[in-house]
Amino acid sequence: MKILLLGDTHLRVRTPKSRTESDFMLDVCINKLHQAIDIYKENDCELAIQVGDFFDIPDPSKALMASVISLFRKYNFKPLVIHGQHDMLYHSELSIMKSSLRVLDAAEAITVSDPILNDSWVNKEIRVYGCPFSHTPEKLSDSIIKDNLINVLVAHTMVGDKPLFPGHDLTGPEQYVKKYPGYDLYVLGDYHYPFTVKVGKSLVVNPGAMIRLSSAVRDKAHKPKVVIYDTYTMVVEDIFLDVGSIDESFKKEVEKSESLLDIDILVAQLSKGNREAAPFRERLEKYLEDKKVDKKVKDIIGNSLFSYDNKEVGIV
Repeated sequence: MKILLLGDTHLRVRTPKSRTESDFMLDVCINKLHQAIDIYKENDCELAIQVGDFFDIPDPSKALMASVISLFRKYNFKPLVIHGQHDMLYHSELSIMKSSLRVLDAAEAITVSDPILNDSWVNKEIRVYGCPFSHTPEKLSDSIIKDNLINVLVAHTMVGDKPLFPGHDLTGPEQYVKKYPGYDLYVLGDYHYPFTVKVGKSLVVNPGAMIRLSSAVRDKAHKPKVVIYDTYTMVVEDIFLDVGSIDESFKKEVEKSESLLDIDILVAQLSKGNREAAPFRERLEKYLEDKKVDKKVKDIIGNSLFSYDNKEVGIV
């Protein structure tokens, strides 16, 4: 059995400041999904797994959602997907029950795999455990570890082979497997750069982000790809996607970005009645992430705002 592994997709409508495309949704996002589906079909894959951060923001445009649903249903492509923090309103698990991924699941375009919504996904060869952002992987019993099925953990968690910045206290693949043992295959997301590491009898794979969002040196050097895992040979194959060159895809000079939460700009835009130009939720989420605010603090802010939103629409 062959399984197609997809990294963070970060599907979005708006073109990143550093990119040149006029229609980023179609030219980049939908184009990459088309390529992934073609690879899936050409290699006779029987399952696709996506590691979270499917969308770049928790409330994507209806046009983007409709495009994904139409594309996946047209080609009978129904990947298993878990929630990353970008798929969760205020990064809160309370939002999972009303997330955009839930809409795609209800439309039978994807299957959401995580312990909040359902149990492990099982067929005659493998057992898949979904572990969304901020969750702890399930501890496997000895009987499950010793049976004949291949146990696969799909997790959205910051595990990588190289620190992202000086002093970065990054969990490595070996540490992660030691902490959560028993799985035959670990498919990880959140960390945007690919790696494949053998740890004992286990294989740890991060396919890497499918979309280059920034003009950072490491992002420009990144080559988006998908990975095929063969359950018979237990080896992986990298298949690189067709992407534009750096000169074609990135602006030569990018203006210094404005503050992610510039209150003066926010007030000025709102005073002109331009509510869409200053999406407070998105700016707040990116600000908290950029400033590396402690998770407990983010949860308090997110849960409070989430509760307020629910009251506004009469849910609570």
